[in-house]
This record gives sequence, structure tokens and C-alpha cells, in this order.
Amino acid sequence: MNRVAEQFPGMDEKNQEIYLLLSLLPPPISLDVLCAITDLAPVRVLQLVEALVKAGYLHRYLEKGAGYYYLSDPKAAGDFISRVPAKALHNAARRAIAGVCDHLPDDTKRWLSLAYVYQVSGLPVRHFKELVQAGHYCLGLNLPIDAAAYYRMVLDAMETETLDPVAQETFIDATVGLCTCRDTALSKDIQRKFLGRSLEFCATVGDPVRKVRLMVLIAKTYIKTARADEANEYLEQAWQMLADHDFPADVRVQVALANSEVLFWQGYITKAIERYESAIGNHEELPADVETLKSCIRLGWIYGIAGETARGVGLIRAVRRKARELCAPDLERYATLILVVVLAEAARIDEGEAFLDEIFSTPTKFLDPYTLWPGNGKRAYFAYCRGEYEKAFEYQKQAYENSKALGTPHHRGPDNLEVMLALEERGMVHPEWNFKSDVKRLLGWPDIYMKGVAFRFRALKTLKEKGATEAIEADLKESIALLTRAGARVELAHAQTLMARIRIGENKIPVAEKLLKSAWEVFSKVNPALFPQDLKPYLDRTSKNALWVESLLSVGNALGSIRTRNELFNQIIKQAMRIAGAERGAIFLKQDTKLEMVASRNIEIPETSSTVGTGQTALIQEVFESGREIVRKAENLRPARVKNLDAMGWTAGFPIRLKSRVIGVIFMACELARMQLPEDEISLLRIISNQAAVALENMEAYEEIIDLKSDLEAETHFYREAFEPGLPGVQMIGRTTPFKKMLGLISRVAASDTTVMITGETGVGKDLVAQAIHQNSSRSSGPFIAVNVVSLSPELIASELFGHEKGAFTGASRTRKGRFELAGEGTLFLDDIDAFSLDIQAKMLRVLETRTFERVGGTRTLKTSFRLVAASNRNIEELVEQGLFRSDFYYRLNVFPIKVPPLRERAEDIPALARYFLKRFAKKFGKTFDKISKNDLDRLIEYHWPGNIRELRHVIERAVLLSRDGRLVIPPLETCVPACGANTEKILPLREMEARHIMGALSHCRGKVSGKGGAAALLEVKPTTLYSKMKRLGIERDAYRVKKTGR
Repeated sequence: MNRVAEQFPGMDEKNQEIYLLLSLLPPPISLDVLCAITDLAPVRVLQLVEALVKAGYLHRYLEKGAGYYYLSDPKAAGDFISRVPAKALHNAARRAIAGVCDHLPDDTKRWLSLAYVYQVSGLPVRHFKELVQAGHYCLGLNLPIDAAAYYRMVLDAMETETLDPVAQETFIDATVGLCTCRDTALSKDIQRKFLGRSLEFCATVGDPVRKVRLMVLIAKTYIKTARADEANEYLEQAWQMLADHDFPADVRVQVALANSEVLFWQGYITKAIERYESAIGNHEELPADVETLKSCIRLGWIYGIAGETARGVGLIRAVRRKARELCAPDLERYATLILVVVLAEAARIDEGEAFLDEIFSTPTKFLDPYTLWPGNGKRAYFAYCRGEYEKAFEYQKQAYENSKALGTPHHRGPDNLEVMLALEERGMVHPEWNFKSDVKRLLGWPDIYMKGVAFRFRALKTLKEKGATEAIEADLKESIALLTRAGARVELAHAQTLMARIRIGENKIPVAEKLLKSAWEVFSKVNPALFPQDLKPYLDRTSKNALWVESLLSVGNALGSIRTRNELFNQIIKQAMRIAGAERGAIFLKQDTKLEMVASRNIEIPETSSTVGTGQTALIQEVFESGREIVRKAENLRPARVKNLDAMGWTAGFPIRLKSRVIGVIFMACELARMQLPEDEISLLRIISNQAAVALENMEAYEEIIDLKSDLEAETHFYREAFEPGLPGVQMIGRTTPFKKMLGLISRVAASDTTVMITGETGVGKDLVAQAIHQNSSRSSGPFIAVNVVSLSPELIASELFGHEKGAFTGASRTRKGRFELAGEGTLFLDDIDAFSLDIQAKMLRVLETRTFERVGGTRTLKTSFRLVAASNRNIEELVEQGLFRSDFYYRLNVFPIKVPPLRERAEDIPALARYFLKRFAKKFGKTFDKISKNDLDRLIEYHWPGNIRELRHVIERAVLLSRDGRLVIPPLETCVPACGANTEKILPLREMEARHIMGALSHCRGKVSGKGGAAALLEVKPTTLYSKMKRLGIERDAYRVKKTGR
């Protein structure tokens, strides 16, 4: 370290050691960490650190209080590290890593500290999981460069190693993270290398969610290189997996968006939208990661091409807002760019230019070719629209140079062809990128949308040059066929308008009117100015009425064929937004005492309760309370640089009225368009709101019928499973003091709805106590649903309790109600409740507190009203102390405890009970007995009955079966049964015992698995072995740790 001492005077060896450690750790560094790493006394560490402060190498970090420091000059620290010999540097790094692992808990600070040490020191990475967690954390903060660095360090370190299943999962997570945050900055070959190896690991890991994410990312690498067939191969597999498994909503949306992108680049606009809308559900919730948000922006572009300009603009603007929340300026710029593209498609020049100016307020040298190519193309288009042809030509040339930097000439801008054609008419022909070459290229490109556009412009050029009518008609027919197949309604409307001119010239007026009617339907929503003024006389009132009829028929057909509530809401919002030309929309229905948003597009739920949504919330509330529709101009909702325009857009609310009662509101907004909502559309929306009310009433009636049918089937199935024929009702026998005391408690609590906790040894009759409580309660006319928790399969316990939707998992061929629903208006009895896992206990706690739940695989929140009675033969308080039972759940259950006395404490009741069982079984088996002899009764009274009443019942049943000639003989009582007071706990399956033992260890270690103080060390097994067992048993460490801290 001599060279270091020469460069940094005033540092002795110990100072250098401390400074090196400080240089290896992320600031601010605490004295506690330094003490843990150096093993020096705190006083000595403080002296060394303060000496460095005095020498100017460190500063105190006063914001965190005493004992925290940071480097005065990080650059000098880097120079310091570069002069330290590699061996000394690596030794210091290992000490820093060991200190971090021993001193810091397994959380963000630890992950980032380890990542920083490895990154600065260059030491080979060994803490793979922690670095991946650090990457996830940075990615969540929209720090993609830092995240990518950590992911790449992990992948490079693991690339040559043989990995066990746990390490393979880490490799997959690092791959997904890297390819997500560096999608455009990482070569496709490198991405495919990591993605391919990760996909191989999926065969071992067996996690369908990870596999689907990998398939989507691989497909994206092919989308970017225009290899749609390879992309489709992976996406079709992913889409099939969605049908076979229950995936989180964000995964379904990612697959749908990737599918939509492939379809888009092939020109299939309608299919792209359909694929996306099949996955979003009622509420359109934006994803949180930047790359998926870019896909949402491109989807907004797709909506614009389909003629749903307002819908597309609304989606893109929603992403712009999200980008600001994430502090992601590049994402916001990309959203603004595509917003300009969509507005240009709609010929909304002033608005488009305002947003384009916003993009180019950033100096050009800071903009990449992905922005400059379409950006300069739109500059050329807007200059052409203003008649500035020379300027348009210059921008066109710049756009072409930008395209060459990207290595692909393909574009999705019909306006490029429009500009080229206009410029070339004025003698401004680009030698490489010109109308003829571009049309030729597009006609050979595998994109049916742009191929249809090329045919239209070629027909237009031929028409302007007064070419052959046959050639014009042939090109237009091909254009209309391709654009119809694509679903590109804006370009289709342009082609229909041009064809109508040809038909008018041929005096085929009815044919022309039909074409113009179809074109007007699109242009009237996108921008009425697109419809040629000279052709408006051919658009008569009859055509407008026909459009009305077609719109109402399409809405009626859509609403009339639906049989699920979610599909109904989706259709209502879709049809209303299409007719209104709205950017954003939502349906609100009255739920209990307040309005709740049940479906939305481009509006997230928090918006309706935030200050941002105050104006629209007030409008919705006013519509609901007054029962009158309200249509208002929107204010302060447009870029400040758009000049000489009136206030932009509109907001509207329409009441959903059922007879004389208002049950909800349909809310629509178009905040960017320069149009007001026409009276025709207001009338249509009025009719739709009425149709929606009727459809909702029909849906409620249909659901009630289905519920009644399902209840009947479920209850029949349940009772057939749960009870044997001829089982008599509740009959409790006894007159001893403990028994009478228990009856008194039953009598007091039965009339209320209080939760009851029944305890007692096995076989004492806890189920009879539960039935007695039910039969003496106000719920006695309702069902009594008994559930033996131990008998339920751990994998299906959630389905048994909560029910499941059709397709929720493999084998779920129909919707099934769970025990919570079956117990509605009655009593739910949960025996052996101690067998619930901690995960299920947490879900049960929520149900008990809110009386709401969702079926497995469902999104609809259901309400239920039942009285809960629980039972256990174990000491729950001991389980709480051991971490095997949630304390909050126990306290919620133990509101009114009832202890059932064991049979040995009520020996005087044994003769009466024995006679009752004798009478019952004699009748069952068709035998007759006079009585039980005194000697046999004495034997029964003196026996200790470890199995309690259940054992007594079995003894009498066996005696009845074995006895003959009317004389009852009690067989010898078992002598091998545990003595009185012995442990009579049930023997659990080995899998359950192992799971409980591991959960106990995790509880003790607060979710920590590896390292000092971890569950693996406590159980004396390797961490990898414990991880493997946890995976096999379905134990989630992270989920458990959250629950633990939340108690």
C-alpha cells in the first residue's frame, strides 16, 4: 500500500484500511457497520474516522444523526481504489461483504450494500439472490442502468456454473430483469443467449409464470427484428399457457400486449385490439414497468389507426401521467411522440404541433434516432400542411438520414406518402426515399395495413395524372380489401372516399352514398374536417339515421348476448366510448352507501378519489343525485402552446336509471379533441344508459337464478358428502355440574352472532355443541355447514373455503361455491381449526373482519353473512407462542370460549349416555336388549375414557353387534390406550408435520433462511435443502415475513 500512502499523505495503515472500507460501501456508512467489519473497538474506530474527517477525506452525515459518514470526494476514492493492490482490495471487499451479511438484515440496505461492494471491487459475485433483489429495487425506482448492471453481474458470474433449482430461479429472474430494463440498449443476440438458457431451466424449476415471462421477452427480440413468425411461435405457446393456468393479471396483460405488437407489425389492427381487450378485464390498470408501458403507448397508436382516436389518445396520455409519477422522462417523451403520430393520423395539426414542439424543446443531440426519425417525419408533414414545402423537404431528408441510422426503412405513416406525393408534384424528389421507391417497398412488405395504404396512394397518384380508370379501380379495390381485413378504419375511410369519387363520376350515386356513409361514421369520431366538403351533399339525413339504427343494433346485440357481469360492463364501456368518441370513460354503480367504479378505460381507481379527480367526481355525484345528464366543456386540459382555439374537449355524465331509481352513472371525457359532443351522440348515449339499466336488471335476475340453482346443487352435494342417511339430530345428555355449566354458556351465546371458540379433548362432542348453538340461534332456519379442516387437502383448502371460478385451475370445469357462501345466513363450524396454515389464517382473518372474499380465480368481491363457530383439541395459546398460529386470528376467534369437559370429569353421566347409545344402535341393527348390567355399568364408570364420548359410543356399538339372545355383553375395555392426562393429540401426516416445523423455524428467524441466525442453521440443514423443501411444501418465505411483521 506504499503507493497509496504517497498519493494520500496523512494516512497511516489503519486510516487506509478504514478509508478503503468506506470507499467500498455505499454512503452513508455507520460506525456500527465499520465496527462489525473491522472487529476494532468502537472507540478506536471513532478515533480513526474522526482523523479522516479532520484530514478532509470524510464528512459527517448529520441528517441521519451522529455516527454516520460519507466520502468528501468520491472521485478521489475511485483513484484510491485503483491504486490498491488487487489482493488487498479483494480481502477488504470480502471483509466488507461478511460484515454487511452479519450486521444488516435481509432487506434493501443489505442488497444495495452487497451490490455496491461487488461493483466497486470487481470481486467475483457469490451473493446472486441479493444482487437480483438490488436490481429489482432499482428497477422499481426507474433506475434501469443501475438495475441492469446488477443483473448483468449476476448472469456473468452464474454463466459457467452448474446451478441447482434455487440458483436457476435466480438466473431466470436476473434474465427477466435485464431484458426488461435494457430492452433497446442490449443486443438481441445477448438477450436470446440469456433467455434461451433460462428457458431450459424452466423444465427443472417448473414455474409457469417465469416461463411465460421468458417467452414474451424472447418473442419481443424477434418483433424488433421483423421476424414475426418466430415471435408468434413463442407467443402462441404463452397464450395457450394462459388458458391452462391461473396467472396474475399483469402477466396476462404482458402476453396480450406482446401478441398485439406482433399483429400490429403484420398490419392486423382489429386482431391486435381484440387480443389486448380479451385480457384487461373491467378496469384498465397500467403496468408499473417502463418496457410494458411502451407497449401500452404503441397500443394507443393501434387504436388511432382503428379510428378510435380518442381511445388511443386517452391511453397514451394516461401513460404520460404514469411516466411523470415514475420520473421517467424518456418514457414521457416516447408517449408524446406517439401522441403526435396519432394526432397526425387524425389531421389534428395544431394539437400535434404543440406536442411535437415539446419534444424538440430538448436539443437534437440528446434525442436518439428512434425519436428523430418519426419526429422529423411529422415535422415534414406539419410544414407541408402549412404550405411550407421547402422546409418540409428538408425535414423529410433529415428523417431519411435518421432511418438509416436504425438500419430499417419501414414506417407506419401514411402521411409520409402524402408529403412525398405533394413535394414531388413541385419537383422536390428525394433520390433514395421517394414516392415510387416507397410504394414499391411497401407493396412487398409483410404488412397488410401499409400495403393497403400504398395501393390507395398509387390510385390517388394515377387519378391526379388522369390515368386509366381500370388501374385506379383495381388499386382501390385491393386497398379497400386489405384495409378492411386489417381493421385500419381511418385509412379505409380515405380509400372509400376516393372510390366514391370514382363512382360519382360513373353516376353510380347509391354506391357512392353507401361508401360515404361508412367513411363519415369514422371521420365524424376522428375529425369531421377529414370528410371532403364537396361530398357532404351526398351524406343525407337518411344516411345519418341508418348510422343511428346500426349503432343501436350493435349495442343491443352486444348487451343481449352477454351472461356474465364482467362481460356486460366491458361491452357497455366499449360501446359508449366508441359512440361518444371519448378518450376516457367509466361506469359507476351504487354499492351499499357509495358509488363504486365497476369498469374503466384510461381512468385508474385512485384518480376518482384524488384531488386530480375532484372535478369529475363532483360531476358524477351531481348526475347521480339529480338523475339528470350533464355535458360540460373541459378546462385546463390542453398544452399551453396551442393558440387561437376555444376551450378544448368535453366531459359528460349520464344516469343509469332503472324505472324511477338511479342506480349508477356512465362517465365519459374527451379532453384533447377540439370538438364538442354532438347532440346525436348525446341522444345515443342517453339510450345506451337506459339499455344498460335494463341489461343490469336482467343480469341480476339471471345471476339470482344461477345462484339459486348453484346453491341447491352445492348444498345437495355438500350434505350428501358430509352426512350419512338417518343420522339423528342434536341430542345432548347429562346432568353433572360441568355439563350444566357448559349448557348455560351455550344458552347465553346462542341468541347472539358472537364468534364461539370450542375447546376440549378429542371425542368430547364439540360438533354437538356447535350444532346446539346453531339450533338455538336466530339462524337456525339457515344452513349449518361443518368443515373438518384436517380432512381438507392443503392444495385445495382455499378452493373449498372460498369457492372457485370455472377455469381457475386444472380440473375446475365449473364455478363452485365455497363453504363461506354455503353458510350464508347460517352457521359455519370449523373443526380442528389449528390445522390451518398461516397463509389461510391471514385470509380467514380478512373474511372475519370484512365478511368479504373472492373466489379462487375470481376478481368479484363477494359478501356473506354467517356465524362462525370454531373448535380445536389443542392448546392454541401454545401454538401462538411457537409461531404456528397467528395471534390476531386467535384473538378474533376466542371471543366467547366454551370448554367441553372430558367424560372422565362427568362420570355420573356415563349410565345415561350408555343407555342412549344402546337404544340407538339396537334400533339400527334390529336387536332388542333389556338393560346394561350393573357390573358393566360400574366398569364403564371406572374406565378413564381417553377417547371420551366417541369411544363410549364405539364400545356400545361394538357390544350391540357382538351380543346375542337379548343379553348385552360389554367387551373388554382397551388397556393400551394412553392413561388419563396423557397426550391425546392427533397424529398429523408427515408432510404437515414437516411444514409446521419449517414454519416454526421461519417464525423464530423472522423469515430469514440462510446465514447466521437463519432457519437453515436452526434446523441444521443446508439453505439449498431448506429452499427445496419450502418450494415442495408451498411455503413462501417473503409472504410469511410480511405477515410476521404485520402482527
